[in-house]
Amino acid sequence: MNITHADEEISRLVGRAVAWWRDRVEAQAQARELADLPPQDRADLARDLALTPADLDLLARDARGGMLMERMARACEVDLGEVRRTMPDVSRHMALGCARCGDKTRCRHDMDAGLVDLVAPDYCPNAATFRELSPQL
Repeated sequence: MNITHADEEISRLVGRAVAWWRDRVEAQAQARELADLPPQDRADLARDLALTPADLDLLARDARGGMLMERMARACEVDLGEVRRTMPDVSRHMALGCARCGDKTRCRHDMDAGLVDLVAPDYCPNAATFRELSPQL
C-alpha cells in the first residue's frame, strides 16, 4: 500500500481531532466533578490552590486556555513543568491569563499556521512572561 502525503495529512488531522475531543471530554468531566463538590470543599480547594472560588471554576471550565498555554510554552521552549514546580504563583497567573484571554481563536490559528516560533505574540496576555522564561531569549 502506497501512503501519500495527503493520507499522512489526513491521519495527522484525525489524530489532532481525536486528541482535542478527548481533552474536551476530560475537562468537562473535571468541571462536573468540581461542581459536584460541597461548597465548603470547593472553597477549601480554592484556598489550598491560592485561587478564588471563581478563578477555580474558570480554570475548571476552560480547558482550551490550558491547552493553548501548553502549546505556546512548547513553541517558546518554556518548560511548564519546571515553572509549576519552582514558580507556582507564576504558573497560576499564566493559567488565569490564558483562561481569561479573548484571543484564543487567533492564538490557535497562529500556532496551527506555524506563526509562533520562540516568541509569544504581543496579543498574548502571557507574552512578557514567556519571553522572560524562554531559554532562547
